[in-house]
Amino acid sequence: MNIIEDIRDALLHVVENRSPPPRSPMDLWTVLKDEWCELPPRYLQTLVESMPHSVAALLWSESKSSLVRREGFINWKKVGERLSEHENSLNHKNCLCSWKNLGASLGKRGIDKDLQDEIEKEESHRKAVLHSIDDVILHLARQGSPLRGSNETLDFSNTRYEVKEAKYYAVMFDFTPDVSHLEQMSQVLRYVRVVGNVPEITERFGDFSVSDKTGVALSEEILKKIEPEGLVIKNCRGKS
Repeated sequence: MNIIEDIRDALLHVVENRSPPPRSPMDLWTVLKDEWCELPPRYLQTLVESMPHSVAALLWSESKSSLVRREGFINWKKVGERLSEHENSLNHKNCLCSWKNLGASLGKRGIDKDLQDEIEKEESHRKAVLHSIDDVILHLARQGSPLRGSNETLDFSNTRYEVKEAKYYAVMFDFTPDVSHLEQMSQVLRYVRVVGNVPEITERFGDFSVSDKTGVALSEEILKKIEPEGLVIKNCRGKS
């Protein structure tokens, strides 16, 4: 039985399947001790000291050099010269880079990790946008407002129906200048509707611009917004 060959096969299996992979001879020695501690120490010592290998090149290189072949390098007279040549070779450097890149990827520090981070960031952003859209839709649904476009009147059939069912209502108007110094008036129509035999105070909002802030002008604007909707002004029981 070839003990060296068996241990070398086991070593290649460990290196190929370990995450992260060994990054240095000391790492390999630790792997051997951790994974194959049941083997006699002399076997491990023989493996490490007998036939030098370039593990990085052994895993990635297609070279026919004895340093990257399974049998290892056995010409001890020239081992220093050959190791120096191999360490400075482009082949060894490329294989070492492949080894380092694999370790970085397995350690979640590679370019694929950056791409995944960007995907997760975009996913979080889109979720936040969807939550905002949901909030807007729910708010508009509560106010009986359209989902697109604008409507500066109370021309909503469901609102007119609900107010007529309630009969009495209250109106509130307030105005403030916008960034263009144009007076904007907000209107609130408040009434009581019955939902499942339970009375509920309901408010509908709207807004429109005004050019004159005098009492007469504001009264005319209010009447122009209310009367065309079929609401009876004498049923208005509150105003502010």
